[in-house]
Amino acid sequence: MGVTAKTLANHKSNVRAALRWFGKEHDVPVRGVPLLPEWATLRDRIEDRGQRARLYGLMRYASGSGIAPSSVDDAILDDYLRYRAETTALAFDNTARRSIARTWNACAGAIQGLPIQRLTEPPVKANEAPAWKDFPQGLRKDMDTYLDRLRTIHRSSSGKRIRPCRPVTIRTRRAELTAVARMAVRLGVPIENLTSLAALLHPDLVEQVIDACWHKNGNEPKVFTHRPRLETTQDRPRDRLPGPSCSRASRRDQSHTGALPPLRTD
Repeated sequence: MGVTAKTLANHKSNVRAALRWFGKEHDVPVRGVPLLPEWATLRDRIEDRGQRARLYGLMRYASGSGIAPSSVDDAILDDYLRYRAETTALAFDNTARRSIARTWNACAGAIQGLPIQRLTEPPVKANEAPAWKDFPQGLRKDMDTYLDRLRTIHRSSSGKRIRPCRPVTIRTRRAELTAVARMAVRLGVPIENLTSLAALLHPDLVEQVIDACWHKNGNEPKVFTHRPRLETTQDRPRDRLPGPSCSRASRRDQSHTGALPPLRTD
């Protein structure tokens, strides 16, 4: 453009100042279209901040278009995602649609007397995993509690005193447990059933996840394939979240010597 970075920054600052002045002079809202009263009422009845955030764009779009909550259907959601793709840098793919539709449907089921239609949730493809924010709040909260515990001096299930984990270890644990949750969904476990860390680490579910990972790895399992077992036997939180026992894990090691077992999805 033939201008210095400083000059460009000044131009941006001047434009922002002009927009702020224009907004005050003509009563233009600072952050988008104001919500219609019925949308404001719906927003205030949604207690979960994450759910409110996921629906806020749809609320503003519908308010600007004069659409009431009771009129929102799949066609309206299509129009909103098309508008979102054309005017913002936000995601507008099937994952984004599923996240919005799932949140909308959750609010429809949780808020009594809410006259809104349920939206169609696109199915999860075999090679597509849901975003972490799409998992139930209970599981996400349990994960945060568990990882917060690892940041302090804590004890193993056998009572051994363990020093705080390093940040890189905590990031790895989060990534591994998130991968277990996503693999469970790929295996056909309804995402709404994963309501807690205890549900995610149920022995039967962990066994299926290890089977699937081992089947994917081939004859030699990778490090992650062993990790869910270690995660659920040695480092379980003190409230004894369920996980496969050491003897059960040992039997599984022996069962995988030789030919791979069939992939279990039941």
